[in-house]
Amino acid sequence: MITAASEGRAAGSAWYNFLEEPINPRAMAMGSAGTALGCGGASFYNPAALSLRKAPYIAFEFGKLYDDLGRGYLETGWLFPGWFTGLSFQSQSVQFQYATEQGKVDSYGLQQSAAGSLTGGFRKNNFALGVGINGIYDRLAGSSSWGFSLSGGAVYSLIPGVLDIGAAYMHGYGRGTGYLDTTNALHNNQLPSSARIGTAFQHSINGNFPFVISADFVYNTNYEKLTVPLGVEMWVLPALAVRLGKQFNHPADLFSAGVGLQWENLKFDASFVPFRLVSETNVKWSIGLTYELASVAENKGRKAASAEQKSPAVPVIESEPVKPADEETQAQEKPDSIPPENTGALAPEEGKEQSGSLAPDSTSDSVPADSINESQEENKEPDETRDGEQPGGEDGLKEENVGGEAGFNQSPESGL
Repeated sequence: MITAASEGRAAGSAWYNFLEEPINPRAMAMGSAGTALGCGGASFYNPAALSLRKAPYIAFEFGKLYDDLGRGYLETGWLFPGWFTGLSFQSQSVQFQYATEQGKVDSYGLQQSAAGSLTGGFRKNNFALGVGINGIYDRLAGSSSWGFSLSGGAVYSLIPGVLDIGAAYMHGYGRGTGYLDTTNALHNNQLPSSARIGTAFQHSINGNFPFVISADFVYNTNYEKLTVPLGVEMWVLPALAVRLGKQFNHPADLFSAGVGLQWENLKFDASFVPFRLVSETNVKWSIGLTYELASVAENKGRKAASAEQKSPAVPVIESEPVKPADEETQAQEKPDSIPPENTGALAPEEGKEQSGSLAPDSTSDSVPADSINESQEENKEPDETRDGEQPGGEDGLKEENVGGEAGFNQSPESGL
């Protein structure tokens, strides 16, 4: 809702005060303590908190604020080695009935507000610094105004994955046009600036119930008021989280609650914030869907693993030249039972046929060569009967070789 601006700096007179409404259902359920939470909503909590995300994401949010005032919010964030960037857009609209001194008339007007934010920054080790530029548009009935603002913030991980701290100054500088000014000149109008500092602690109970405790200190320059958002989140089941929170010293919000569901990369969040205006009590609610994509590092790891599976590294082994199959087979099958020196003791088959003598029966072919050698040795006469010749002498060998062919055919004692 818009409060008319004045030349002074009266409390609550800032332009574009729809920017003061918290966003992101997870943070809203935790009392809007999101300065160091890394839950999303970088355009409201802290531009540098985007660096606390673990993977790129796309988030959509829809909810109801006051009476018929509805809001839609779309956000995406991308993380890279050493830097990050994000983009968001929100829109609020409400239809109201005109009234005069005589009462309400049968005529309606539209209040529509919108803001788009571009966020970016860098991170090194445990530190990240981010800035955001916001484009703002606000329309009330037939008048409208547009402008821009700048935000900045930082986060530092004291204990990575356990304890983070953050600080931000939102909408600290900006310009805007007047609602009734047709020149579109930019003026130094008061913006709903806020200074934030906060911390988030993450741990688990016995390793089974992860939880997060987040706390902020927020000073709102529009109302010149200090509030203390505090919230807690616990995953009671692997896919179910419950959240509670409260903004201490807030003029309207009583407390906040919500739930979170997660299925693989898809997350569902819902928040409910009862509030009281004067004597009327109502509930603000918001629901959101977030889809997390694989990070750049995970993509590289998956690609490397996929490449290894498709083409595993095969060690190159230098082997000796392979012999031809015929030569290798012949070398293995060649019998070594007949020494070369004994081949002369057997008459050639051709000689047997030419002598016309009785050929040995077919069983002689299967007699082992060792048996032939032993038979030949047994039939040899003792060396003493050969006039003192030494065993194995040349004369003895000649005599055996000379009579080999005839003896093979004539002597039945040859063992063949």
